[in-house]
Amino acid sequence: MTDRQFAVRVAVRGYGADAQGHLNQAVHLQYAEHARWALLDAAGVRQADLLARGVGPVVPTAPWRPG
Repeated sequence: MTDRQFAVRVAVRGYGADAQGHLNQAVHLQYAEHARWALLDAAGVRQADLLARGVGPVVPTAPWRPG
């Protein structure tokens, strides 16, 4: 397996953060979802093609736990 990285810039909107600048947990999932679709798009995998076949990525569990 090769070591690869993929990055996506995301604009943090005021409604996604509290007064201290902490992101809402649901916003973290939205950012992860955005990055995942961006990665698939960069790899040439189109969402419309997946949906036409009745398949798509899922999030079985969140990769972090509340502290």
